[in-house]
Amino acid sequence: MGYPTPKFIESAENYLNLVNFEYEKPSIDSDIFLLQKCLEKKESTDPVLCLRCRISNAIYLTISGLYEKFKNKLKIEDLSSFVLDDEGLPFLKFKSSTKSERIIINWKILQERLDLKKPLTLEILRTFDKNKSNLNTWTQRMVRGDANLRKYLRSNDVQLLTKWPRIAGTSKSKLEKSLEFNSFKTFKIEELLKLHNSFVVNYREAKKFYIKEKKKQMGWEPDLSFYNKLEPSKDVLNNLDLIYESIKKFDEKIKKFKDQEYEKDYYAVNDQINPLFDTETISLVKDTVEKIGKEFVKLSINNDKKKWLKDKNREKCWRLYADGLSQRDIAKECSHKQGWVSKLLKEKNLSETIALQTLIKLSKLPIMKNLRKNPSELDKARESLRNQILNPKQYGNRSLMQYWIYEALK
Repeated sequence: MGYPTPKFIESAENYLNLVNFEYEKPSIDSDIFLLQKCLEKKESTDPVLCLRCRISNAIYLTISGLYEKFKNKLKIEDLSSFVLDDEGLPFLKFKSSTKSERIIINWKILQERLDLKKPLTLEILRTFDKNKSNLNTWTQRMVRGDANLRKYLRSNDVQLLTKWPRIAGTSKSKLEKSLEFNSFKTFKIEELLKLHNSFVVNYREAKKFYIKEKKKQMGWEPDLSFYNKLEPSKDVLNNLDLIYESIKKFDEKIKKFKDQEYEKDYYAVNDQINPLFDTETISLVKDTVEKIGKEFVKLSINNDKKKWLKDKNREKCWRLYADGLSQRDIAKECSHKQGWVSKLLKEKNLSETIALQTLIKLSKLPIMKNLRKNPSELDKARESLRNQILNPKQYGNRSLMQYWIYEALK
């Protein structure tokens, strides 16, 4: 698909003349008028086709807005290829190896054939609720939410979420990871996590009320009454800014190094690092990861030490881990569940942070420049570093992480 150009649909114009359509511009009234015509004659293709034309125009305006805002990163023809896909025909054709199918598109079919997701205009029209938003807003939301379009935007480093939905859409675990990555102290992390939870709960209620009152999805901003509901109430505005900036910085670093989540066994022995670097670079990597690892381990222990007087098991947990015990065995020794041990040690988050910080520190090396051009190799390098950190055979029965903790507790 090339550059998007308008297409004249004669049958749609004839229908509008037939029903004395007097609206010069799209509006809530004009949309309701056509929707009513769809309901009156559910087997007629004409009113549905008119709404598909109207939605296609709204889609074009949406992607044009994105293009104008990020024209140095995006191409309008690429944007249109994902969502501006309605040819304006009164029917759809489907072909398979065994049969071909021709489906007339009317309101009846639209409600019966929920499998018809493309063109996007059909899904927008089927899911539209005039009591929750106008058609322009709903189209914009559906376009911005299209999975393929969002993937394209992410690949070109374009982030659509504004501050408030970005905060609300961040999970607790991701926020906690971002705060740890940005070296916040334990007490501050706990405070910000509580505020984030309070924000999410109140945000959902505020958005519901906003949508009901304003009849649109976008444009919500917190007011004084909203801020007054948040807990902890101290320094709310600055703390929300800290949360937002922490998420942004974390996302930027992740994007920079083509990071992704891994769900593999963290104790698996992985020696992929050797083929990726030459001997001199391997030595530098090991020195750097050890230096950074010891710094972050010491910070984690110092943050947790404040709780040791109230709970002796917390110190015991660290020392048992430093001795090479597994989380399962530590849980038995401390009379806790394994989840308690995992949450206390934060082994996964800590090892990922150390690996990522190591790559950041080494980013100016020529080998790293080459890896950045090859995301799969960069992923291997990061995964290898993390697995090396957690490999239980590095120091006898200890991993690097356990050895660093052992040294820090001396």
